[in-house]
Amino acid sequence: MNVLNLIPNMHSNLMGPEYVVLQFAKILKENFNTDVKILCMKGKEDFSDDNIISFQPSILLKNTIGFSLDALKFIDKVNQEKRCIFHSHGLWRFINISPVLLKKDNSKPMMVVSPHGALSEEALIVSKLKKRLLWSIQQFALKQADCFHATSMKEYHEIRRLGFKQPVAIIPPGISIPQLEQQQHSDRKKALYLGRIHPIKGIDNLLIAWKNLQSTNQNWDLHIVGPDQSQYAKYLKRMKKDLKLSSVYFEGEVFGENKNLRFPKSGLFKLPSHSENFCIAFA
Repeated sequence: MNVLNLIPNMHSNLMGPEYVVLQFAKILKENFNTDVKILCMKGKEDFSDDNIISFQPSILLKNTIGFSLDALKFIDKVNQEKRCIFHSHGLWRFINISPVLLKKDNSKPMMVVSPHGALSEEALIVSKLKKRLLWSIQQFALKQADCFHATSMKEYHEIRRLGFKQPVAIIPPGISIPQLEQQQHSDRKKALYLGRIHPIKGIDNLLIAWKNLQSTNQNWDLHIVGPDQSQYAKYLKRMKKDLKLSSVYFEGEVFGENKNLRFPKSGLFKLPSHSENFCIAFA
């Protein structure tokens, strides 16, 4: 049997669902007689792996749902050749809903959906208009799912709150914790935020809180590390300037071992998210 994991992107800086999907595919392939692939759209910095197949999105709807006729043809061909389980990670993108668009003469594909927090009330508010326009298509696709995968009880209740009746498997994602030694700290202490630079992460609240702490904790620096999404970092940097924060540093995204080393070099980890389904960054 084929297991095709569907995810919008696989960047070189593995974060959140991307990290989970890669680990999941590796374990399935090593321990079961299963052909496992990860299907995604091409991005600026793709992750290189033999199990990943990426497709070039067409100009049409590129910045909304990432449409790809080549992806649909490939999924249809594989499903006709061999029975498949489609495991969709995330929502709102063409790659996630593509299995329900297969030819009518195909047997109904088996489909598992992992929302990865996308059905929380907080997440649905982000890009609200776009999601309202796409909801009828996304809802139709979710109704075709044979099973949902929730990473926490919170996510289970989010699925049920929206009226979906299918079975829900509540399974926390597995984490490979690197073996790291505690680093020697300098006189200045470091507080670390490491994750997506995105409105749902609540970094604006963190900056306001840091303003209140800065005068009484002058030996602390706040390092904000991660990929910028929707140019939100630009807004936060203006906020830093307006609040006159001298001990806040934006460092962009880091990769691999360099990312792992950020944790033992820091004395405090901050994650002020408005919503997390499981929270890979914390684990």
